[in-house]
Amino acid sequence: MLSFFGLYWKNFTFKSKTILSLKLTSKFMKKFLLLFLIFLSSCSFFEKKQEIKNQTEVLQKYEDKLIVTWKILEFNPKNLDFKSDDSITKFVWKEISFTNLKYEPNDLVFLSGNFIIDTKWNQTLRLEAFEKLDKLSKDFYNDLWVKLKIVSAYRSYNHQVWIKLWWCWDNFCAKPGFSEHQSWLAFDMFETTNKEEFLKKYKKYFHWMSKNAYKYGFHNSYSKWKEIDWYEIEPWHWRYVWVDFAKYLWENNLTFGEFYYLK
Repeated sequence: MLSFFGLYWKNFTFKSKTILSLKLTSKFMKKFLLLFLIFLSSCSFFEKKQEIKNQTEVLQKYEDKLIVTWKILEFNPKNLDFKSDDSITKFVWKEISFTNLKYEPNDLVFLSGNFIIDTKWNQTLRLEAFEKLDKLSKDFYNDLWVKLKIVSAYRSYNHQVWIKLWWCWDNFCAKPGFSEHQSWLAFDMFETTNKEEFLKKYKKYFHWMSKNAYKYGFHNSYSKWKEIDWYEIEPWHWRYVWVDFAKYLWENNLTFGEFYYLK
């Protein structure tokens, strides 16, 4: 077979041999160039892949630093607004009133919902506070099979005047213009009597609120006697102060008044 091809090759002219050699060389070069280009592309791909990997690692380091920095800066209670009348964290106390004594917000909604009982049928809260209260009341009901009874929410300046004239002493009710109820962010639940009577009837409900209310942004403003909070202990009184701030107060076992004068 080889001798046949050898004889066949001898019969080719020089020109024919040259053309055939060039064709063979051309095919070889094409394959070689194709393989070489594939090789270069592979090198470029792996270099690019390594470059992307290096960039990703750098970005991840920056991201980790940003996350740590954000966690440090994301909530600093001392930066909250305690002075503006319409601030969720407006602080009012026996000596600190609303700037506008007859302040009224413009985002009010009536209390409603499947798990809230409004004993007066027309009570209102600010929208954000109500939305959180609606979620709280649902979980309250799911755990205790009792609807949350609201006996007092917003109280106007004039209403507070009437209360003070008729029966309420200073350590139990705020002066007009100095009440958390005027913020439209506070409510009283079940009934307002005194600590002993309330806990005798509603200890289980108060216990649930003490453990869970902060998750929805609510805080028991007056829980450490009048020596600290000025007012008598009121286990029925809860004020919306924003979720992160309520969590901060709960974790540090502080009342709003304690925090304000310690900050």
